[in-house]
Amino acid sequence: MSYTSSSSSSSRTSLTRTTSSTSTRIATISAMTTPFVQPASCGSLWKMETTSISTNGSTSPLTLLMPNTADPKFSSCQPNGWDLNTSQPFTFSPAVCPSDWVYYDLQESISHIPITEYNTDITTTFSMAYCCASDYALWKNYDYNFRNLQIGCYQTFNDSIPTTITPTTANFATTGSLPVFTNGIVAHQPYTVKWAASDTHSMTPSLPLLTNSMLVPTWRPGEKIPKGEYDRYGSDSIEPNDGVNWMPLFYFLVIGLPLIGVTLISCCVWCCFRARDKKWRKRMEQQEIELTARFANENSKERGTTQVTEHDGQTNS
Repeated sequence: MSYTSSSSSSSRTSLTRTTSSTSTRIATISAMTTPFVQPASCGSLWKMETTSISTNGSTSPLTLLMPNTADPKFSSCQPNGWDLNTSQPFTFSPAVCPSDWVYYDLQESISHIPITEYNTDITTTFSMAYCCASDYALWKNYDYNFRNLQIGCYQTFNDSIPTTITPTTANFATTGSLPVFTNGIVAHQPYTVKWAASDTHSMTPSLPLLTNSMLVPTWRPGEKIPKGEYDRYGSDSIEPNDGVNWMPLFYFLVIGLPLIGVTLISCCVWCCFRARDKKWRKRMEQQEIELTARFANENSKERGTTQVTEHDGQTNS
């Protein structure tokens, strides 16, 4: 099964930082400024494996079909320089995806390249995307992966979506002819393409300009991206997320919640003082009533004593 097609252009580029006394090599990545074309003879370079997958505590067998990287023809079926960067194979810059492939997760990215002899680094902003063959979908799973493909392009075949593929090799014991793949998962390594805004004029097709920390889930050449539709957090970038505009929530959490908290605390303090003031006033009123009653009682007693004294005086006379 072939997963590439159209005209190709690939060249090797080396990014360097040059001063009057030294030239520091930063990275060597192959360029691919026009769509790569895979020869038709590369369509059968598959290997079939059996593995197992656990779902809800039960384990079931799974047939997996992947490109046969051990085949002598494999390298000739890839763009020049596909393995130039040993830590990141299938990475190209500046580059476009092969013809009829789909761009996934188009986004801006920031790279910090250390320059050890100057104890500093170079910060660059560039755009990047993953490329998957048509009918394949990008899948990211950092907890579980098939044969070290944490990021891969996958296509599933089963009884409702039948297929018949005869791989060139099989990694399990067979007798007679090679087994035929009829259902399971077909996977291939995605290409990673990167480009700067200044590269777009020399690339075919023209790639979209990504701004405001955009994250575009999928894109095909010729499609227009509506302005602002995939901006993750408006004009001011805060932190990467999943393509949702979180700015209103961010402002609410940073500004709204503290204001609400201050208001609630102020209300609680005011209510406490109010209740305390009411209790104090009530206590003072009660004390005033008690004092008034006491004074009235004492005055009444004094008037009674005075009247008795006057009466006794009159009697003695």
